[in-house]
Amino acid sequence: MAKRKLTFELEADKAMVDETFELCARYLWEHGYGDHGTIEEPILFDDLEEKDKDDIISSHLGQVILDCAHTQDSMSGQVIARDEANERAKERKWDA
Repeated sequence: MAKRKLTFELEADKAMVDETFELCARYLWEHGYGDHGTIEEPILFDDLEEKDKDDIISSHLGQVILDCAHTQDSMSGQVIARDEANERAKERKWDA
């Protein structure tokens, strides 16, 4: 299978980007993203390396892309179904 690598690039003030990514990673972490360890050996957000945080954000961005694609696919299918139903409805007439 051929593969395609997607990358995300953002050029802005480093301190602002670092703070924004930190906040984003923390938000996603608190909503279940990332490896939280076990009850016996929990992993805390403050224990994560920068790569771990980047992986959390990358995982979420990948899911956003899939969600958008699935939504668009569904919407396209709805348009096709509606058009087909309208064509069938034109053929339905009462003989009065």
